[in-house]
Amino acid sequence: MIKALPTVAKVLAHEDIRVGDFVSVIGLAHQIPSFYWCGVDSAFLRPEQLVKLEFWVSDANPVRVKSICLPQVFVMDMEREFSMIDVRRSRLVKVTDDFAKTVWHSLRRAKARAVKKG
Repeated sequence: MIKALPTVAKVLAHEDIRVGDFVSVIGLAHQIPSFYWCGVDSAFLRPEQLVKLEFWVSDANPVRVKSICLPQVFVMDMEREFSMIDVRRSRLVKVTDDFAKTVWHSLRRAKARAVKKG
């Protein structure tokens, strides 16, 4: 049996997203007013100034890009459910087709087994 070589997901710029790509969200950005901020810099920020925080996502499954109208990306997940991703707030990576299809297939099988047992 030949083992596949590992691949690396590529961080995408907004203009590099294409219909048909498999992508995954690896980060979400949130902006909060500095008066909520308790950090060391809070004394140096105006109360109305926004502080940008980025949170890393560890459990995002691959989705397929169906349509693009920047800053919105319309995607479909493995359950054939649709959603929108705002790329101004999301950091996307492109994953290989083989990787995405393996994840989708494996998760579908696991869900089917769970339903069968349940």
